[in-house]
Amino acid sequence: MEITYLKGVGPRRAELYAKLGITTTEQLLRLYPRDYIDFTHPAKIRELQAGESGVFRAVVDRKSAPFSQYAKMAVYKALLTDGEGEITAVFFNTKFTFDKLELYKEYLFYGRISGDLMGLQVNSPIFLPVDKTGLLAKYPLTAGLSRDIVSKNISSALEIIKVPERLPESVVKKYSLLSADDAIRKIHFPKLRDEYQAARKRLVFEELLSLKLGLSRLKTRGRSLSGAVMSEVSLSEFYRSLPFEPTNAQLRAISDCIADMKRIYPMNRLVQGDVGSGKTLVAAAAAFFAQRNGFQTSVMAPTEVLAAQHYETFRAFLEPLGIRAALLSGALSAAEKKRVRAAAASGEIDVLIGTQALIQRSSAMKRLGLAIVDEQHRFGVYQRSELAEKGANPHILAMSATPIPRTLALIMYGDLDVS
Repeated sequence: MEITYLKGVGPRRAELYAKLGITTTEQLLRLYPRDYIDFTHPAKIRELQAGESGVFRAVVDRKSAPFSQYAKMAVYKALLTDGEGEITAVFFNTKFTFDKLELYKEYLFYGRISGDLMGLQVNSPIFLPVDKTGLLAKYPLTAGLSRDIVSKNISSALEIIKVPERLPESVVKKYSLLSADDAIRKIHFPKLRDEYQAARKRLVFEELLSLKLGLSRLKTRGRSLSGAVMSEVSLSEFYRSLPFEPTNAQLRAISDCIADMKRIYPMNRLVQGDVGSGKTLVAAAAAFFAQRNGFQTSVMAPTEVLAAQHYETFRAFLEPLGIRAALLSGALSAAEKKRVRAAAASGEIDVLIGTQALIQRSSAMKRLGLAIVDEQHRFGVYQRSELAEKGANPHILAMSATPIPRTLALIMYGDLDVS
């Protein structure tokens, strides 16, 4: 289900999720926490250290509001005590949050502690009722999305989705694993650290198994004949259109790709290079070569933002040469997506750029000969193998700016040749 239609999301918030590479409710459930706030062992106020973040338990002893809530900076304060110490909670321009604190009621608080011998202070703390003890997930965010918003949206998704089991029951029992549904629920909302660890064990097991099976699929694919064997085509026209001279490293990488694409077996190549080193030029040259051989190219990026950047870059390189590029983005309307997919399926588009939507069944291409995957480490082997099956064993060119020693790269990406 598209995330736009999830309760509490809507079109504007869906655009923010798209920046994280999330366009469906199922992908939202796979936005795993990067860390947790542990409310199971709160400290005493006197044990809190200025300059550090901490969890503590305290009663709201006194509240004070500004003279006017419409001031440019309305500051709300609450004096908190646990009977042995005191700390002041400060909220800036957040009357709604401040009003949730009830006088003489006890809460669990979390925040960064500041202050000195004169008194401790915590700014804009997270607080929960004392009966809500547990681990609170912290998520990768973007501007406009808060931890609370993401958590509420995930909770809404879990109300309507039961995560399907992908592992055989015998494997789940043999390795004492949680079910897929239970693991997803407990990775987001664990009550105890043991629950988080059990959920993590299951998800890591599945990820490693998918990696192993995906590598096997791709290695088997490498022994199959490619349906996109290409012939020698001069790249002079492409090079003449460039406003600069390619570097020797770029020329070597392009030469590697062209040699691979002329073989009877499909290319599986990883191009590594720092940001700004010109990997996109290598990809554009490969797409030019494919188009001149009568084949289409797909370019898969991990986020909508990166996909849009690639679209502009590929257009600048290729459209002056008569090569048509299009962007399949979550920001497009349903009618626009349908039009782009239809054009790709009919062969009107030479280069189709997008995110993981490219591996959906509805995203077919008439003569896919080259699949380019950017920020390759952000995609699993499973996604690469799914993209590879979009055509008749197309060539795969993966790109990464992540600095990986060559030996480690050969271990991590054993199915790929490395440039």
